[in-house]
Amino acid sequence: MLVSGHIQGTGLLICVPALKSPLVPILLNKIPLVIAKELIFQYNPSSLPHLTLEETVVNLKRTRVVTVTKALISEIRRKNLFINENFIITCDKSIFQIERLIKNNNISGKLVTFFNQTKSFDQIKLTVEANLVQNTPNAGGSSENSEALSFEILKKYFNAHLLKTEMEVEYFPMGGSITDYVVILFGSVIAVSVTRAMKHNNEVFSRQNAKTLLEKKLKGINQSSRNSMVKWNKQILHVWVNDKRTIHTLNKVWFYLESSLKTNSVLLITLAEHSNEVFFNKSKKVKKNTNVLLNG
Repeated sequence: MLVSGHIQGTGLLICVPALKSPLVPILLNKIPLVIAKELIFQYNPSSLPHLTLEETVVNLKRTRVVTVTKALISEIRRKNLFINENFIITCDKSIFQIERLIKNNNISGKLVTFFNQTKSFDQIKLTVEANLVQNTPNAGGSSENSEALSFEILKKYFNAHLLKTEMEVEYFPMGGSITDYVVILFGSVIAVSVTRAMKHNNEVFSRQNAKTLLEKKLKGINQSSRNSMVKWNKQILHVWVNDKRTIHTLNKVWFYLESSLKTNSVLLITLAEHSNEVFFNKSKKVKKNTNVLLNG
């Protein structure tokens, strides 16, 4: 259980683990906290070797709130942690590195996020935009859960804003690959193509599987970028995986792919070990339009 809230007078958010410790009541009684449903970072005593929970309480009691909070922010930015009532996300790159990668139209790159649900999928409260991605008719396939959660991650972790759903993007000529949705991210127009890297019956997702998937999806990305009437800066290929081994496999294959194939695309890998609905959901949306080669 986590207790979180904004520290009054700072506009900043703090979260502490509600452990069976006398320090937690002290913290909550002595510091004016406004309990929040969503938090940007978590205070974890084990991740702050130079700042214990006891020292934090003392410092805050001495009104050194801003100083302590700056230390917390610095550490949390390094840890790249996001928590809300639905899930926890961590990332292998800082938000500053990601922003540079997204805004530089001349380079490709990759990043890995780790997604942990804190409740079952049907209890997750999605944003209005994520619900739109999930419930708007698409071009086919059975990937609405993975697409909705893909957007939710970009929304919550990177503050993305939905610009176009799948069927709102027009292409010329028609009949080729299309993207899943388009967002505004760090001030840039970014298209997102979502897929899943997995094998059934606990089979290993091999390097050949990874090569086939990435080449197929990247060719589709390049085609949709050429044909789209919406001119975006670059595309994100968002790949959901359900085991750590697949992350390493995708990373190795990505490294050796031709630059002409990757162009300026960003590979976003998300590990979701406990999110079966992402990988095996049954589609309920109305299917229309056949101008798609690749399905997530």
